[in-house]
Amino acid sequence: MTSIAQVQRLVNRTLRSFEAGEFGGVEPIPYKQDKPGVFIFPGADYLPGPVGRLYGDMAHIEWHPPFDWAPLESLATELDEDPCGAASLDGNTLCQLIHAHMRAERFCDGLFLGRVNSGQIRALLGRVRVFCANRTGPISDL
Repeated sequence: MTSIAQVQRLVNRTLRSFEAGEFGGVEPIPYKQDKPGVFIFPGADYLPGPVGRLYGDMAHIEWHPPFDWAPLESLATELDEDPCGAASLDGNTLCQLIHAHMRAERFCDGLFLGRVNSGQIRALLGRVRVFCANRTGPISDL
């Protein structure tokens, strides 16, 4: 089980990277065409530089609360338009939404990058930082 301390390290490192401008203007890596009409799909390698590293780091965290996709997609769309809305999320919804973003990238390449570019991932991680403050134990305790 992932500990809150592990999550805190990831969140703090990532938010420092956002503040340093490492995520600004990131574009997806185009698919490679091996032969005419045959494309090599790079999976997580599709996400460039810092976004790919963040996705990989987040994939190792056990954000596994049960959830229903439909309401979360609606919430995600709202947060794309106004990332500040993340400040009111409870711990369970926060973990559900992050987990949903990680899973959705498997089916819709570039979705996670879009959430980074909209400011939503930064807002969600900022909210995770608030929840993790002065807490210990597994991430499921949020």
